[in-house]
Amino acid sequence: MHQDYYFLFFKTADGDNPPVYSYQEHQSRNSFKLEYWSYTNFLIDYLKKEAAWRKKWKI
Repeated sequence: MHQDYYFLFFKTADGDNPPVYSYQEHQSRNSFKLEYWSYTNFLIDYLKKEAAWRKKWKI
């Protein structure tokens, strides 16, 4: 049995650079957490974390 699903998403109706929200299985279905103020901020953070991980593991 799978448990504790977590995902990030954005609403396509929120413009060209929408905020990014998260949902975790135990949350209320109408309760989404704001993770990033914009999709651009999400991408920058993701790329910084990816670069740090690759540097750490010398990939």
